[in-house]
Amino acid sequence: MLFRSGRRPGNPNGPPFAGNFYSITTGMNYTPYPNFTVRPEVRYDWFDGSANPYDDGQKEHQFLFGIDMITRF
Repeated sequence: MLFRSGRRPGNPNGPPFAGNFYSITTGMNYTPYPNFTVRPEVRYDWFDGSANPYDDGQKEHQFLFGIDMITRF
């Protein structure tokens, strides 16, 4: 997977970040009806370098929560 991490105005740490970014994601599909699916997910990102790229320079990790719903017709 390829992604970029850039500079936000409130983050005192500027790229490039010397270190490695990692992430893990899990989710599930729930289909209560044959034409409707709900897909929640949880993602955890972390950085093993010397800077703090998340939460405006305050943290070296973050949790993300997401959900989508699909209707087929």
